[in-house]
Amino acid sequence: MQLVVGGAYSGKRKFVNRKFPDSQWLSAYENESLTQWKETYITVDSAQVIEGWEVWIRQEWEKARELELVRNYFEACITEMKQIEKQKQQPIVLIMLEMGRGVVPMDKNDRSWRDLSGWVLQTAAEKAESVHYCWHGLSRQLK
Repeated sequence: MQLVVGGAYSGKRKFVNRKFPDSQWLSAYENESLTQWKETYITVDSAQVIEGWEVWIRQEWEKARELELVRNYFEACITEMKQIEKQKQQPIVLIMLEMGRGVVPMDKNDRSWRDLSGWVLQTAAEKAESVHYCWHGLSRQLK
């Protein structure tokens, strides 16, 4: 599993498109559901790129309003992705948005969403074989 992280419009998609030109994409920005990842991944013989995590996290947070429940859900998703990727031997690439850069939202729900996004990102970074950070169209491998 590979993780590409950075702020909005920092060059993450461009970086992934260059590195995995024939990949299959699953995107919350296209109103696709995270639950579709396995179905699409298993049916194609290319890398699977999964983006829009902050959207899916926000949706789950709006439904559940329980930090641990939402956090555990996404940690389980990432763990399952890692296991199935190991079996299939095709890369899974997670694109995640770095949120806030230390700015703490005033609204409690926004803080919870930001915290959840950060925890999910930490899980992804821990499980990924490589982590790339993008900014200003440049990237640096952190792991």
